[in-house]
Amino acid sequence: MEILKRYARITFGCALFAAGFALFLEPADIAAGGVSGIAVIVTHLWTAVDGGTVIFLLNLPLLIVGSVVFGGRFFFGTVWATTVSSAMISYAEHFVYPPVGDDPYFCAVTGAVLTGIGMGLIFRYHATTGGTDIVVHLIQRKIPDVKVGYIFLLVDAAVVLASGVVFESAAAVFYSALALTMNTLVLNLTLYGLPKRTNPTE
Repeated sequence: MEILKRYARITFGCALFAAGFALFLEPADIAAGGVSGIAVIVTHLWTAVDGGTVIFLLNLPLLIVGSVVFGGRFFFGTVWATTVSSAMISYAEHFVYPPVGDDPYFCAVTGAVLTGIGMGLIFRYHATTGGTDIVVHLIQRKIPDVKVGYIFLLVDAAVVLASGVVFESAAAVFYSALALTMNTLVLNLTLYGLPKRTNPTE
């Protein structure tokens, strides 16, 4: 029963992540870091493929590394999260047509909040969506005092900068950086909650 509850919660996190990416970030060409950000760039350059397929293919070698380093529980949870989120993204891209509008600010913030909550839930139940999530977990094992969201911020900054080159737009960098920052804050809140207030008299 506990296993079913765990995978149900991971699946819910996948749904939020997929919705944020496929319905808001990708349509607005917002590459907010990570493998999903790389997928936005790839699908912009190569329109014949969808983002879910790109994300799944890029994740395969990292999943192999993760299985060796983290063991079975983490590996199976991550395979599930990666497969389910990729399938949900592909489905949304092909069959769901929401009125997301053409406001990149709205898309950046909404997409970042949804993906941040989704990733936080997936992390909380000992899985990841693959990609740089695995890289971040490896770094955190070496530096456990650094919060996950801040490691993501450093790892993913290169993807944000690359989006500006590919899209030839400073605005693309701005909105991608905004989404990445929002995602980091929401991810940390989902994982750790609000910072505890300290008593100034102590």
